[in-house]
Parts: sequence; C-alpha cells; structure tokens
Amino acid sequence: MRFSIALFLGAALLGLSLPTCHGGGGQERVEREGLARLTQRYRLYDVQYVGDHVFAVGFPGLILHSGDRGATFEFQEGGLGEALLAVDFVDEANGFIVGRDGLLLSTTDGGKKWDLLPTGVKEPLFDLDFVDSRNGWLVGNFGLILHTSDGGKTFERQTVKEEEDEGDSGSAVDSPGSAADSGSASGG
Repeated sequence: MRFSIALFLGAALLGLSLPTCHGGGGQERVEREGLARLTQRYRLYDVQYVGDHVFAVGFPGLILHSGDRGATFEFQEGGLGEALLAVDFVDEANGFIVGRDGLLLSTTDGGKKWDLLPTGVKEPLFDLDFVDSRNGWLVGNFGLILHTSDGGKTFERQTVKEEEDEGDSGSAVDSPGSAADSGSASGG
C-alpha cells in the first residue's frame, strides 16, 4: 500500500513519527530539526509499507529502509546517485525501484543488495507495479509502458493509442487490466 510522501513527512514534522537515520557510524536520533535537515539534503519521492518494513526512495540515490514500521531508518546502498522515483515491493524480500535514465533496481533480500537491471530505455521511469516477483509494469514519459514477465530480465514495450495519450500522464496496474496508480502533469 502506498502513502503520500508528503503525508509521511508531514506526520514526522508534526512529531507523530520521528525516525532515526543511519549515517554510517551508528544510529542517531533525528529530531524535528534533524528531519528538516535530512529533507533539505535529500528529496524523497516515494514510500512503501510492506509488513513491518518501510522503504523510501529519493534523490540523490536515496534508499531508506525501516524494519520497525518507521521508528528507525537506515540507508541502503545501490542508488547510484540517480533520482529514484518509485519503489514497489511484492513481499518483504522482493522489490524494485525505478528512476531517471531508464534506471531499474531489483532486490531479492529486502534491500541488502540491489542489482541494476537493463531496461533498454533512457527515458525516466516514473512508476512501477509488480503483481509478483516476475510480472510487472514500468511507466514513463509519452505513453512509455514496459512489461516484464521474467522479473526484469527482458521487457516488452507496450503502447497506448496516440489519441488516448496526451504525453503527460502515466499509470501502473495493480493486477492485469486494472489501473492502480495514475498521474497527470496537465491536470487532465
């Protein structure tokens, strides 16, 4: 289930949930001022909850993980310094992240190790949805839809009829044939 990152940050700034972040040398408590500094240094774009785990992604190459429902967070390696725009986990072990320049990352161990998977595109990928660890869709600019049925090893480009797409929106599917997430830059 996805929650708005603005809601997540708003709740944290109001003191409803103040996470800690791992900066390499042990965990330090991030109070309101510390959280504000963290959000000035990093841009957070997406968050996903799966069981007791929370994953958040952003820029530059930010991957945050919590194993205690957001009480504490730690940085995970693998972001490559790129803008990471969306995260989707199908269970606590198997997850995917998309970002700029056709970036797709995959993990099978809850984010301890992230692998870069080639998508064959250079356009930014804005959202994704996997129905299981093998079947998923990635969406980007100008009606770009990529489908995989082998966990991201290969992709099939799917198209939207030009008269149905104005080039500024995208959707990800929750199950074959049903839209789950969508957005539009023009408000339409």
